[in-house]
Amino acid sequence: MSAQADDIEGPAWIPEPDEQVREDSPFVAECLSNTKGLGWELGTSLLTYSDKWGEIWRVDFKYGNLHPLVNRIMCWKKPDGQFVLGVVVGHVLPPLPS
Repeated sequence: MSAQADDIEGPAWIPEPDEQVREDSPFVAECLSNTKGLGWELGTSLLTYSDKWGEIWRVDFKYGNLHPLVNRIMCWKKPDGQFVLGVVVGHVLPPLPS
């Protein structure tokens, strides 16, 4: 079963103003382990925390020549602890801050 990015309830693809930037966390390693084998060159990443979603890791990646469109991976955990990884390719998003 597949789902479109808009079908999944989760954090916004662009960090919300109320999200707090976090330093490195074991959660990032979990996210990275779930992206291994995709073959994409990962770029700038951002780890944030929100009261609603907990830790949220976003990373922009290269896939094809879609500039100025942005490709982004985002992962977080649902309230029941289920790990979620979402991917958007070729979206109109501001690049993550470096």
